[in-house]
Amino acid sequence: MYCEKVLVGVFAMYSVHAELPYRKQDVELLKRLAEIFAHTLRRKQTDDALRELALGTTKVSGNDLFEELATQLASVLNARRVLIASHVGASARVLALWVDGELKDVFDYAIRDTHFLKLNLKESISVQACVLGETMKRERAAATSAERYASTPVQDKCLTLPLLDTTDLPIGHICVHGAPLCSLPSTQAVIRAFADRAAEELRRERSEFELRAHAAALNAAADSIVITEPDGTIRWANPAFFLLTGYPETEILGKNMRILKSGSQSETFYQGLWKTIASGRVWHGELRNRRKNGELYDESMTVTPVKNSSGEIVNYIAIKQDASARKRREREHDRLKAQMRQSEKMEALGHLAGGIAHDFNNILASVMGYSDLARYRFGGEDTGKLDEYLGEIYRAGERARDLVSQLLTFSRGGSTAPRPLQLESMVKEIIKMLQSTLPSSIRLTFERSPGLPAVMMSPSQLDQVVMNLCINARDAISGTGEIDVQLNSVVADGLSCRSCGELIRGDFLELMVRDSGAGIPQYKGGKIFDPFFTSKKMGTGMGLSVVHGIVHGCGGHILVESRPGSGSVFRVLLPGVAQESEHAKEDWVLGQQTALEGHVLVVEDEQSVLQYIEEVLKGAGCRVTALTDSQRALALFEEQPSEFDLVVTDQTMPELTGRDLALAVLAARPDLPVVLCTGYSDQIDEQEAEILGITAFLRKPVETEILLNTVGWLLNKHSDTAAS
Repeated sequence: MYCEKVLVGVFAMYSVHAELPYRKQDVELLKRLAEIFAHTLRRKQTDDALRELALGTTKVSGNDLFEELATQLASVLNARRVLIASHVGASARVLALWVDGELKDVFDYAIRDTHFLKLNLKESISVQACVLGETMKRERAAATSAERYASTPVQDKCLTLPLLDTTDLPIGHICVHGAPLCSLPSTQAVIRAFADRAAEELRRERSEFELRAHAAALNAAADSIVITEPDGTIRWANPAFFLLTGYPETEILGKNMRILKSGSQSETFYQGLWKTIASGRVWHGELRNRRKNGELYDESMTVTPVKNSSGEIVNYIAIKQDASARKRREREHDRLKAQMRQSEKMEALGHLAGGIAHDFNNILASVMGYSDLARYRFGGEDTGKLDEYLGEIYRAGERARDLVSQLLTFSRGGSTAPRPLQLESMVKEIIKMLQSTLPSSIRLTFERSPGLPAVMMSPSQLDQVVMNLCINARDAISGTGEIDVQLNSVVADGLSCRSCGELIRGDFLELMVRDSGAGIPQYKGGKIFDPFFTSKKMGTGMGLSVVHGIVHGCGGHILVESRPGSGSVFRVLLPGVAQESEHAKEDWVLGQQTALEGHVLVVEDEQSVLQYIEEVLKGAGCRVTALTDSQRALALFEEQPSEFDLVVTDQTMPELTGRDLALAVLAARPDLPVVLCTGYSDQIDEQEAEILGITAFLRKPVETEILLNTVGWLLNKHSDTAAS
């Protein structure tokens, strides 16, 4: 019997009556019986092939399996060629090639322009002329022997079936050439069974490859990755996790994630985290955990729930990044920003203080000056309370003057000339003076180390720093207590200044003031150096801000240690300098003058101050020319330069400053005494005035006695010089 001219068996029938011929209906019956027998044989062949497939491929895998499939399929179907290939991008990789009774070497070839790409995947099978070999031959002229087998023109029909993944996308194909029964359903069923087994193996290999690749990627990841059970029990973690936490694998697998808790987060924080992930949502945030050695570290973490097919959460995957370095950078950035804000605030307050100082000192000059004049002229025993009232006005002006002076000291760090000072003896004298002002219930001690360096500052600055710190310490003590003042040499490395925030490094002389008082509340600690901030019922709030201005003006820093109820320690760090020999300057010898003689040119743009100086000098016997316009005063002087014996000028004036006026006057008459007065100026100080040849430098508000003594001394000196 044949099907497609292929003999599959023989069916014969013999008659016992030879003389009887077969009738036509008998032949037809025999044909139908033969077809039944042929179908049965094909079914048996199919069953045998599937049994061989099951028996022969259960214990092999990989390349061995594909070669076994190709060999068995060729044997079962009596095929000339069998090819099994997988798809790798735009190429096919031959996994097994059976040609004319033997296995050949495998190879890769391009699958573009081949009939495989034209397969209709909706149809389970394709039977068509094989052009695969011709395509390969065109694309690779230098064909190997195996390729020549595959590229030999085949006129027979070939059967090609795609190998599909779980999503019905082709991942390979199987081709059978020269199978006589290739068009029969039973043959196709056999090929389909072999194709399914080959596809299953391909899927397994690809799954294993993906698992290995994923595992390698997870193990090589820089971020730490941990997989937990729904209750937080750790089931798997990558090496980065063990490196981050310091725990070895044997000590952390099977433990709960709470083993890393540092206590830095509240229970409310963790409740929010678990509420988010338990609802199936992804949680992302930052927290602080604890390593095995107890060290705290910051991390950024993302937790993703993993669900099964029924939507139930079966695992959590946490991806963690060590954020410690970034957090340190952020904290340093915040510290620098706070330092910049503090510096800007101090600078703004300094500009504010300087801006109001000139005008305010002019007002005080008038208040103090006229009250002083009133006391001299109208005070006395017969005036009743008038002298007392005028004295109170004057003393109020002095307090206001001192407040402005403190503001200027805060903003500019002091205005007197700094010089190298040895602090031991000076601090000792200040302590002696303070002891007489402290209550007997407070004990004040002073200690110093030998061989201390000198520091660059003025004696008045030192007085203000020590006095303010000790007065603050006194006010912090209620009842009995101690104040300890020390001078030491220290080395600072990486400490942070409490008032400016800058990091401190280097060698310093330390002035330490420790008290046994109530300490500083934490919420007030950041404000103690702010001007006008005070916790006292009575006080200006300028003490520590003045200390800040002086110390930082001298290149120093301040450290503060305090706890409520445990007292406070203020440590002033000042850079040391080499001691220089001091040359005593000639002091002015101020004598009490009964009458002054000379013509004085007074220039002051503030009318009330001008009138006060004019009246004081006229009352002392001087001839006075008083002008509010500095340019007009210069023009008058240039007209008759020899007419004047002394010039008294304000510094801050429109059009022409006192400095420029003094230079113009001295250019015409270098011998002429010039007194420069200023309420505040950032353009000239006492040292620069001396260098420019200005004879005297007075700060407003000027006391009447100082003004008269200065003018009298200069007029007498000038007259003596002229006489000689």
